[in-house]
Amino acid sequence: KFNGVNIKAKKKSGDFVYRAEAIGFPTEYDDLYVHPLIADHISIESKSNVIPAGGYANTEFTAYAYDKHDNLVNNTGTNFTISTTSKIEIDPN
Repeated sequence: KFNGVNIKAKKKSGDFVYRAEAIGFPTEYDDLYVHPLIADHISIESKSNVIPAGGYANTEFTAYAYDKHDNLVNNTGTNFTISTTSKIEIDPN
């Protein structure tokens, strides 16, 4: 029996497997999940960077939140606000 064994997660989040080994005993494995930190920065991508003028045109935007180690923050809700500084309108529907 080991007490007080500390595991330090470096920078990557995700599912990991750890193991315990001792001479003369079978190796034991267990799962460990390291969750990402709070959102630190975002990226946004559009399906198309060019849309025609003169009426409604559609393009899809996807926003991603990352922690300070560039892990995708997918364990909590993150609210995004999309806006523009140009002379186009964003239809929230």
